[in-house]
Amino acid sequence: MCKRGNMVEMELPIAGDFRQGIAKVDKCIAPIIKALNAGGVLTKGCCCGHGEIMGYIRLANGKYLGVFPNRKTFMKHRHERFDRRSDK
Repeated sequence: MCKRGNMVEMELPIAGDFRQGIAKVDKCIAPIIKALNAGGVLTKGCCCGHGEIMGYIRLANGKYLGVFPNRKTFMKHRHERFDRRSDK
């Protein structure tokens, strides 16, 4: 996980109207965001968690993907409910 503010600008499709746009993305998950969007899975937001909270990738279809720093952390949290603070 990267530190807060360690972001890169990426040209991505903007979910909903499918036009290109520039978005700032946490550097450590930028390759994942790029791959998802290139494969037609549009994203609306993301945060790696910065080692403080569980990271997430918000998809254009309203679903979320969890981002974990490693398998051990995933196994520890796999049954917990996801905190979707961005929906509030």
